[in-house]
Amino acid sequence: MNTASARNEVPSASGTPETGWASKRVDALTLGTALVGVALTVALGMWARTWSGDLTVTAWFNSAHTTWVGPLADAVYRSLKLFGAIALAVAMSGIIAVKNKDMWVGVHYGAAVLITWAPVNLLKLVFKRPRPLVHLLPDPSGITPTDWSFPSGHTTFVATLVAVGVLMSRSSRLRRLVAGLGVVCIAAIAGMVMVVGVHFPSDVLGALVWAAGVAPLTVALGSHLRRWRLRRRCSPEALLQPHASTGA
Repeated sequence: MNTASARNEVPSASGTPETGWASKRVDALTLGTALVGVALTVALGMWARTWSGDLTVTAWFNSAHTTWVGPLADAVYRSLKLFGAIALAVAMSGIIAVKNKDMWVGVHYGAAVLITWAPVNLLKLVFKRPRPLVHLLPDPSGITPTDWSFPSGHTTFVATLVAVGVLMSRSSRLRRLVAGLGVVCIAAIAGMVMVVGVHFPSDVLGALVWAAGVAPLTVALGSHLRRWRLRRRCSPEALLQPHASTGA
């Protein structure tokens, strides 16, 4: 293997060769996207914590809680709380690792998801937006979250699963498939958290903005670590080490 080539062209997370120049341009773009995403989320959170005009939208969705949608939304909401969400992320990481026959691809996926999603709990403490008032809802679900409302952690989690999956897809066909299914899943969870009556639509919007802005950066950071690991394996020292051991 040509070592000089290995330094300049290493497979990226998408499976295509990526040069150092291209990597820097992508890094600038992903960093800018993350900064914009964080800024928009903060601005939206500052506005949302003093406004509850979108409660009417939550109430409209919550009216569906009297139908078969209600028990389904309750079950999905409960299943995607902290430990359920972590279990799902770990399971998906394992499936991806097995499918790609590479443990590090699965680790990359899981780490990117968790690192993007985890800060949402801190954002909730920063903005301290109260949950929708139960007595103003047509059919309260009986679910009473103990944390703050903005942004929606459930929506952030599902949106992050999808965003990281799209960014790490190795082919355009797979990327389109993940994106298509992902849009359905995101729409479903966004609707369900309002059917349950625990979030405002602005909570959902903040979650989507955060995931869309931050996920590319966490995926890019993981890609850099994987490229660094591959470069170390392809370095002259690594290539010569087995021969030196054999000679000894």
